[in-house]
Amino acid sequence: MGGTVFKVGDRVIQLKNDYDREVFNGDLGRIESIDPTEQEVQVRFEERLVTYDYADLNELTLAWSISIHKSQGSEYPVVILPCTCSIT
Repeated sequence: MGGTVFKVGDRVIQLKNDYDREVFNGDLGRIESIDPTEQEVQVRFEERLVTYDYADLNELTLAWSISIHKSQGSEYPVVILPCTCSIT
């Protein structure tokens, strides 16, 4: 989808509020199934299973790691930020 390959088991993040599906910017989920015949993807967000048509996959992106900005949408109590210093 738009250069992104989604697979079963991938972690994904919702990019904008979707009141019809009751998923919101910053919600994290995991892809449970992909049905190429029906052109649908099912994503588990905590206890809920949400179905997306292929046309709506632009609302999702991979979330194996996310930016601090995107983590704000999830309202995490803690964000771990790895920092390195190099001495030249």
